[in-house]
Amino acid sequence: MSRVEDKKIALLRGINVGGHRPVRMLDLKQIALDLGYFNIKTYLQSGNLLFQSDASNAQIEQDLSASLAAHYPFDIPVIVRDAAMWNQVVAENPFKGEDFDHKQLHVCFVQKSVPLQALLNPFKEKFAPDRLGCGNRALYIRYDGVSHRSKLNLQFLEKQLGSKCTARNWRSLLKIQSMLT
Repeated sequence: MSRVEDKKIALLRGINVGGHRPVRMLDLKQIALDLGYFNIKTYLQSGNLLFQSDASNAQIEQDLSASLAAHYPFDIPVIVRDAAMWNQVVAENPFKGEDFDHKQLHVCFVQKSVPLQALLNPFKEKFAPDRLGCGNRALYIRYDGVSHRSKLNLQFLEKQLGSKCTARNWRSLLKIQSMLT
């Protein structure tokens, strides 16, 4: 029987976007298998890797990053969460109970542990009507329009937080959560 902390999600940033930085999911599965991970699944082509491992999240980030660097000529930031952390992110959604389009709510995962609320409070009003909420090592961004047109983007967040980030929309978060059971 597997423990919930053995179930992991690795989020790869910036792959397979508009034909740039291509990574085949079959190759990603093989890399994970070579690293000793098991029960490996992917979701979509955007770098969502689900698997089991008894290694720490930090160790997996390090090992997977190194293996990806050996296979690809471009940097691929990796952020790992275990199933318990994933469920916490879903539960902490500051916009739950509100009516919203799941494509307009994105969760931004932050690699380092940083004081999200303190660092981002000064910017909350600057990006209105987009809305920003903070959780535990995750930010919730509710876009008023199309996310790629917002100034509240990953580049801005990484600069303010001093950490690599990657985002997934709410629909993807819930689908990945269902795949963890």
